[in-house]
Amino acid sequence: MGPGNVVNTLTKQSAGNLDSGSTQETTVPDPLCQGSSETTRAISYDKDLDQFGFYLAGLIDADGSIYISKQNYISIEITLHEKDEQTLHKLKKLIGYGIISKRNNVKAFRIRINTKAGVIRVLTLINGKLLTNQKIEKFNAACALYGVMPINSSENNCSPSTAWFSGFFDGDGHISIRNEYTLTFSAGQKSRDLLDLIKKGFDCGNIYFDKSWNGYLFSITDTKSIKKLMEYFENYPLLTTQAIDIITIKRILLFKERKYHLKNHPLKYRIDNLVRVFKKRLSRY
Repeated sequence: MGPGNVVNTLTKQSAGNLDSGSTQETTVPDPLCQGSSETTRAISYDKDLDQFGFYLAGLIDADGSIYISKQNYISIEITLHEKDEQTLHKLKKLIGYGIISKRNNVKAFRIRINTKAGVIRVLTLINGKLLTNQKIEKFNAACALYGVMPINSSENNCSPSTAWFSGFFDGDGHISIRNEYTLTFSAGQKSRDLLDLIKKGFDCGNIYFDKSWNGYLFSITDTKSIKKLMEYFENYPLLTTQAIDIITIKRILLFKERKYHLKNHPLKYRIDNLVRVFKKRLSRY
């Protein structure tokens, strides 16, 4: 399947087969075009360009850059791990502009938008939706050069009613399993200001200082908050391979509710196998 194909084939276990432990290959409609197969509430980014703009702004806040040359040429770039190259092709399809290339000496790909029409398209999509001060300053400067009227951003951009956090999490978020069954959703930043907005907007999580890299970590480990995020991601789907992780986490939550993780449960091996496969997949990256 080529990287530009907008239909992902995921190994998905149906709800009816969770107890039997069987799996089947299911073609899952890509959230870019048809919304998540897990819920009818999921928005389609190609049909709701306002929410796609929020997603794109969150992704740029996390992993994007706005460059202005000495000659006042503007380029907008987003870099993702090589496993998410297909996501860049999805973005190119929606934006309608961009060149995708492999980054030298790193396991990453980049989309670069540098035509005037393409830059104006992106500026229009993300107008009023960025949240990081450095990106907002660059955005305003780019708007001044290309005649786009900037809209003031609002901290309400980071809330369960917009796709901003989905874009941000696709860029800077991480899903992990600590110890045996402790599920963790986290995101890191050098400054805690943005993480405070996330914590306030979603009314969950904790923020810690991590001296190993002199930055801050927003972290969620309690089941109630994780379920809140899972519902959010159903409404505003992730576009990277973390969408596969969401499917796995939903299964693990179900298995824990059924007490499969308890020491003497006869089906404990099923949740153990799922956790082992999840950790093995993440270890490849």
